[in-house]
Amino acid sequence: MEETLFSFLHYILRVLVATGIQLLVLLGPLLLLALLMELITRQIGKLGPEVFGYRTYVYGFKWLGTPVHELGHALFALLFLHKITDIKLFDPKASGGMYGYVNHRYHPGNIYQEIGRFFIGIGPILLGSLVLFLSCFFLFRVRLQDLHGAAFSLTTVTQMESLKGFATGMMQGILRFVQLVFGGENTAWWKILILGYLLFSVGSSLTLSPPDIKDALAGFLYFVALLLIFNLVTLWIGNFATTFLTTVSAFFSGFYLLMILSILVNGIFVLLLAMLAPLLKPLKRKVR
Repeated sequence: MEETLFSFLHYILRVLVATGIQLLVLLGPLLLLALLMELITRQIGKLGPEVFGYRTYVYGFKWLGTPVHELGHALFALLFLHKITDIKLFDPKASGGMYGYVNHRYHPGNIYQEIGRFFIGIGPILLGSLVLFLSCFFLFRVRLQDLHGAAFSLTTVTQMESLKGFATGMMQGILRFVQLVFGGENTAWWKILILGYLLFSVGSSLTLSPPDIKDALAGFLYFVALLLIFNLVTLWIGNFATTFLTTVSAFFSGFYLLMILSILVNGIFVLLLAMLAPLLKPLKRKVR
């Protein structure tokens, strides 16, 4: 009896550990990069209007990134059978930095729709990354799945050497991407300008606002519960979920590369804005 209880508790522990690692493999890089972009975007939201002026900043940059962000919510709302009650893709006169919104309804308790809240919340990251991926392909014929040097997997989480290999692979992918963009056979100065603009305007929309996080968190709990149940039923046969989610993560590694590029471009932009803001303040005083 005691041995059976020990075996049961050991199995439950394996299920919990496996589920935690699976979530980390699937969502860890995505959410970490989204958090970094959110921190950078907040600075851009403060400095951008100060340097360019509100109208120039909003109509020059937010007009594209905001609709992509909101369409990310709307697309997954439709996929998970939520009813969209109101949608505004771009509202330049909105206050509080929220230049668009998607309001939707669902049936509480419907597991499919509850899990959908998670994907609706992170929808802007997924759709924005896809837009950047397609832009790179059509502009430079760059296939990002050929650029990444390593996938984020179970060993990446558990072994420091593998984590270093993942970081090195991503760095090599970025360097190869830069070589193709600036020195490839499909390069052109106007294409580089368009890509830089897209990495800034669309890249800065790869963020999660507080309402996005709140909605995603509620759906995330259902997602975790479903994954736990699946592991509880199947882990004794084999770790199917880890294998599948590692494959999905390997596919996403090209998108991680794009998010890193967007973070770098937006980070450079923040530095430029931070340097320009103090220089422009005396000029603005004279104009007044």
